[in-house]
Amino acid sequence: MTRLTKSIMIDAPVENVFDFMKDPATLQGAMPHTEVRDVKQTPGGVGTTAQWEGTFLGFHVTGNIEYTEFVPNERLVVTSSKGFVFSFGVEPDGEGTRLTLAEKDV
Repeated sequence: MTRLTKSIMIDAPVENVFDFMKDPATLQGAMPHTEVRDVKQTPGGVGTTAQWEGTFLGFHVTGNIEYTEFVPNERLVVTSSKGFVFSFGVEPDGEGTRLTLAEKDV
């Protein structure tokens, strides 16, 4: 299992950062060369799904994602059909937000 963790500071309140992430079209669409379609959001977040496709290292790749954990203004876990699990954590840090991404291959 591979594990990668990276944090960045964002000059915005936690609520704004989480609002951006909760929509798969904006979260997944923030990745270069990625298109998102067939977004189905659930009221509670868990079970939200989307299809995506993109080009990575010259390869055309398609897949699905599902939100498997959803704690508003705290944590979002996204499971990909390609075997990746992405955990996004947000927490206040001074006047902004610390966004931490943890990724693992399963």
